[in-house]
Amino acid sequence: MDYRDKCNLDRAWLMGSTPVLIKNGPPEEIQYLQLGQEVLSHCEQTGEIGFRKITHIFVQEDVPTYLLYYGGYSAENANDFELRSIEAEPSLALFVLNKGWTLLRNLLAGDVVKSFDLTCFSPGTCIADSFSCAKQTVLGIAPSGLNRKVFSLALEDFDTYFVREEGFLVLEQTNGRLMLEKRSSDHDATRHSNIGGFPSDALVSIKGGHKSEMQFIMPGTEVLSRCVTTGDLRYRKVLRRIVHESMPAYYLGYDFYGQNQGVVAAIGQQFFVSGSGWTNLSEIKIGDLLEVNDGSTISVKILKKEVDEQEHYFNYCMLEIEGSDSYCVNDGLYVRGFALNFPS
Repeated sequence: MDYRDKCNLDRAWLMGSTPVLIKNGPPEEIQYLQLGQEVLSHCEQTGEIGFRKITHIFVQEDVPTYLLYYGGYSAENANDFELRSIEAEPSLALFVLNKGWTLLRNLLAGDVVKSFDLTCFSPGTCIADSFSCAKQTVLGIAPSGLNRKVFSLALEDFDTYFVREEGFLVLEQTNGRLMLEKRSSDHDATRHSNIGGFPSDALVSIKGGHKSEMQFIMPGTEVLSRCVTTGDLRYRKVLRRIVHESMPAYYLGYDFYGQNQGVVAAIGQQFFVSGSGWTNLSEIKIGDLLEVNDGSTISVKILKKEVDEQEHYFNYCMLEIEGSDSYCVNDGLYVRGFALNFPS
């Protein structure tokens, strides 16, 4: 049975570790909430923001999820731009500026999602204007590659609640009003940012013919980049190092001049496949030829999921390059960097 036959897609299905804003305490993961507990909610009709009791908690097993990426500069390291994510079933509805309620699967990079700054909140008051005091920009949407146990809430009186520490407003139940939106299960890479990356110890080709681990690459470091059109190689400056907790990671093994080599990468990372161009790791096949920095190719021999059951795995890094969207890792593998493909 397909999960859509048993899962009420009208509901806001969220990964169990998603924090929800609650009364008298820090945000609590949705999987640990109890009936009668009060969570922060917003009334669409009156604009009131207040706490409402949980009347029902729904659970579904084995549901495919998507990741919504947003972010900001890391408090721990000013050189890092940290991607954060919400993991949910793609029919989750969020409130988008100038669009209204929008299903997760139909969000675009560049969409601005309304969120709520808890420091603006005064219990018992109607502060609809303060609801717009915080906004989060969507940086990318990607399948998680996993089937999850997901949770949904029903509240007393109101039909919305706030999730994550940033206070994203989600709609408890759409009642079919958004189901007529065009379904888009395959997200076009031209409409969404490239979200991939490598472990912090992956080697990057830098100026001087040397290699440096990803964790030591800083803004201003010049790394080897290749023009996708002409094939010309040149060193370009790193604008930002992007850090995130990865979606599932894969090990890609290849034959490099008679030696078995390999690289671990996030499932959304793109490699340049000869004859096909930029290709997500999830779509690469055994026997595909990957281009390296000198224009030669290496053959894919192994492709396997590196970690299977964990919710989140490692900190992964990507680079945003000045005037380019590529750089070279390990044995000169030509890989795509981070780029914000915002619609014009």
